[in-house]
Amino acid sequence: MAIVLGIDAAWTARGSSAVALLGTSGSERHVIGVAPCYAGFIGLADARQVEWIKPPGGAPDVAQLLATAKCLAGAPVDVVAIDMPMSTNMIGGYRIADCKLSIAFGAMQVSTHTPSVDRPGSLGKRMTTEFAQAGFHLATVKNRPMPSLVEVFPLAGLVRLMSLSKRPAYKAAKTSRYWPDLSLPRRMSRLIDNWIAIEAALRLEIGNLGFELPQSAPSLASLKPYEDALDAVICAWIGACFAEGKAEPFGDDEAAIWVPFARFGNNESLPPAT
Repeated sequence: MAIVLGIDAAWTARGSSAVALLGTSGSERHVIGVAPCYAGFIGLADARQVEWIKPPGGAPDVAQLLATAKCLAGAPVDVVAIDMPMSTNMIGGYRIADCKLSIAFGAMQVSTHTPSVDRPGSLGKRMTTEFAQAGFHLATVKNRPMPSLVEVFPLAGLVRLMSLSKRPAYKAAKTSRYWPDLSLPRRMSRLIDNWIAIEAALRLEIGNLGFELPQSAPSLASLKPYEDALDAVICAWIGACFAEGKAEPFGDDEAAIWVPFARFGNNESLPPAT
């Protein structure tokens, strides 16, 4: 059994960060709780209703996040999977991990954003340090501790999950780039349809998402919290694959981005993390 905390982390302290908690037992995985921001996730422990309209931002309280996850799951967290650049050293720019992942997935139009000394900067360093103080050390090519802090990239995970030859169109901020000839209502409808397709693929891996996707929306901005929550669930799923030895690292002994093995092919599972 493994408990995985997935975080779609903002790279600035003001941004909102979605959180998902996933439990595994044997071959079964299930979502325990999801929220589009840190405060919303922490509120789940008190059965507070999740706020999906303009969720607040803010830096995380790592100790409180882990305590909330333990309360909800009834067991301590084993893996924290975060969509944010992390390293055993200070990050000053493009890393070997970014380069290797972009080479591997470039043909699918999948590449990482370039980190810098400012983004995620001190926020990323603080999160890495605080999780390490809580016993979660960074998983790299040479080091796979348990409990573990794992850097993940949802977009690469989706390409593998859905056996795609091109990155899926699922980002709210990019709909005009995806479908430049469509009206805004039609772009939002197309975006939600793509989310539903992603949900269908995820259901085969984890069952229910843990939240309801919207059927319509008044604006693209109102859809962003759902996109973040979807990414957090994907992060948690990748973390579960890591715990089960079903993910591979792209990087070196300072930083690694973990991606689940392709669903089809001759990939063999790595030994489970220890």
